[in-house]
Amino acid sequence: MRERIAVYALLGCLVSALQFGFFDCSGVKVLSFGAGALTVFVALVAIDRVYVMSVSPRSAVTRLALGTAIATIGAGATFALGWFTMITHMCG
Repeated sequence: MRERIAVYALLGCLVSALQFGFFDCSGVKVLSFGAGALTVFVALVAIDRVYVMSVSPRSAVTRLALGTAIATIGAGATFALGWFTMITHMCG
C-alpha cells in the first residue's frame, strides 16, 4: 500500500509539472503545482480504493455501496481540486 501511495504522489508531481506548458501566465506557480499534484494524487487514490473495495471478500451489496460512496467522494474531491487548480491559472 505504501509503495502505491508513493507512486501516486510521484505521478502527481510529474503530471502537474506538465501543466505549465499550457498555462504559462500563472502568477502562483507553486500553489498551482501543489494543487495540480494533489488533484492527480486524490484521483489515483480514489481509483485504488474503489478497486480494493471491489475485490474485497465482503458481500456484493456492501462492496457496491462502499465502492459507490468512495467513488462519489473521490470524484467530488478531484473536481473541487481540479477547479481550484484552474483558478490558479487565471491571467491578469
